[in-house]
Amino acid sequence: MDLHNKERTKKKSRRRKSRFSAVKEKISKIFNTFSGHKITNFSSFNGFSNLMHQKADAASIGIGRMLFGIMMLLDIPEERSGDLDLRWGDPKDCRFPLFSFIKPLTLPKMGLVYCTMWLGALGITLGYKFKASCLAFVLTYWYIFLLDKSSWNNHSYLYGLIAFIFLFTDAHHYCSIDARCNELKPEVPYWNYFLLKFQFFVLYFIAGLKKMSSEWLNEWQYSMTNLDVHWLFTPFRMIIGSDLTNLLVIHWFAAVFDTTISFFLICKHTRPIAVIFATAFHLMNSHLFNIGMFPWVCLVELPLFYEHNWPRTFFRKLKSSSSFSKRKASMERMSCVNDKNVTTKRTLKKRFTTFLILIYGCLQLFLPFSHFITKGYNNWVNGIYGYSFDMMMQQWHPSLISIKIVDNGGQQQHFIDPLTFTDNYRWTQYPDMAYQYAKCIHENLKSDFHENPNSVLTSANISIYFDIWCSLNGRFQQRIYNPKVDLVKSYWNPFRKPSFTLPLLREYSHLRKEIMEISNDVYSWSNYTSLMFFADFPRLTMENYIVPEMDNVTLTVLHGAVKFQQENDTKASSLSVRQSVVVKSGSFHKITTISDVPSCYFYTYINATQQLLNSPADDTQNYKEWRTTYSIFPFAQEWRMRWENYKKFLYHIANSILFEFYKVPMPLRVREIHDM
Repeated sequence: MDLHNKERTKKKSRRRKSRFSAVKEKISKIFNTFSGHKITNFSSFNGFSNLMHQKADAASIGIGRMLFGIMMLLDIPEERSGDLDLRWGDPKDCRFPLFSFIKPLTLPKMGLVYCTMWLGALGITLGYKFKASCLAFVLTYWYIFLLDKSSWNNHSYLYGLIAFIFLFTDAHHYCSIDARCNELKPEVPYWNYFLLKFQFFVLYFIAGLKKMSSEWLNEWQYSMTNLDVHWLFTPFRMIIGSDLTNLLVIHWFAAVFDTTISFFLICKHTRPIAVIFATAFHLMNSHLFNIGMFPWVCLVELPLFYEHNWPRTFFRKLKSSSSFSKRKASMERMSCVNDKNVTTKRTLKKRFTTFLILIYGCLQLFLPFSHFITKGYNNWVNGIYGYSFDMMMQQWHPSLISIKIVDNGGQQQHFIDPLTFTDNYRWTQYPDMAYQYAKCIHENLKSDFHENPNSVLTSANISIYFDIWCSLNGRFQQRIYNPKVDLVKSYWNPFRKPSFTLPLLREYSHLRKEIMEISNDVYSWSNYTSLMFFADFPRLTMENYIVPEMDNVTLTVLHGAVKFQQENDTKASSLSVRQSVVVKSGSFHKITTISDVPSCYFYTYINATQQLLNSPADDTQNYKEWRTTYSIFPFAQEWRMRWENYKKFLYHIANSILFEFYKVPMPLRVREIHDM
């Protein structure tokens, strides 16, 4: 009986093992069909290391290197340098470096830095002195990138990473001057391809994951509003209407596309259709957004996902794949006769390289979600914009920006223009940059007090207060920073939450639907009516000035309670939910939140100036008119603009060289300060 039970147990065990083996074999087959690799290559460190160091044709990565270099040659004059003299010419301008020890050089030397970066991009394109060219580009690019956080974005970060990866590859072994002059073997380790493809996988996939949120997928589409009015979406609007175009095509499709496109590009069977979708997607983005060469960089690097020898097959000019295979086999035989010590050294080098590849991959997957560590950079959104890959997720709309300087010696108050020492408003959104800007303003004003006998300050003992109102993704306009905190005396740490920030009033996010409904109702009154929504914290006061051009101004409370007082009025009136008051134009007034919970209120007004000019005040209408009248095929305008940028770039570089080497005086323009 016991023998019978044992035999039956053995049979069951064999059947389970057989079924497990069948499932395992099926999974392996599916994985091989999907990725083109054996699953054993990813099941152990040795297997992965062997895969990473397999020889691959250098043709595809060589073309990718050349095209990336061309894109950078176009990008540097267009987006990196711009108005070089305006950006780096004034030493009193405030910078926002990631690390405080990084300082800008003088304007002529910055011109030479840009010249070096451009020459590096040219060397990458031609494959001439590739390692030196790539190093020159990487060092100068990251220096400029780290020098100013206010210009960061996702694609600038991506360019730096791609160039960094190219630096360690053998991408110059094909279609390059180096390969022709030095007779380099047209092959590279597979990890050269793997890292580049992995970087684009992170770009797409993380961007897709970030879009899987209510801010993006909600039917009210709080991110990227009014994009459907562009002529590119005309066929969709004609079939499914404007609202569904916004929801299904722009938001839902973009989220699905970003999340899945990398997997479809990896799979050989779905790759052709994926390339068509990706090409259409990037071409559309190049017309929809002012994002420089980013869509084109993604577009020209798509062939990396194809077979490594596709250029040879396509051009039919180089040696056949059979001769390459023979050469590869002969090289493998030659490597076998090397002595044991050399083989051991190569094995250790391969293991170390594989370890670095894994570290880099983990870092790229971790950084977009690392904001729980770098709390000092967090405010309403997580962290520094750039490495997050949260593209188009936030729409910021600032309304009121006040910088108050308190002269503690003379007990006087002064206000300065927000753009006095910088050329953009990005600093208003992030606490680290707001802190840096306050410190920079403080140093400039102290320096002016000591150097300028006509300074309006009576002492160098000053305090600086920021009162900044902004709306995020269609919410109420609200304060970002506490207006009662002196930023000069405040403390900031990259790993601690800043004490001077105010939280986003997420408890009122559900009112965005009501905001949109009220807005549509007010816009229907006439072509010249408009409105603004505000929310404020208890016991804080907003002092606002209504310009004379705003007529028939009314204040209405939506939530909480406020105390309203007009300038020169001795009495203040209390307003609760749904109560309104008429606000005088051409004067100041104060609104203090007196309820225990944050208050919400809005202004409605008529723009008298636009009414006289017979121009609609509705920003949405203006946006739609601009989009619909925009040229359908703006390629000529784009290239004219690029040519103008190139001429300015060469002009600045020539002036820098003439000054540095021949002491020819350098012309310098002065930046104008414009209203928001």
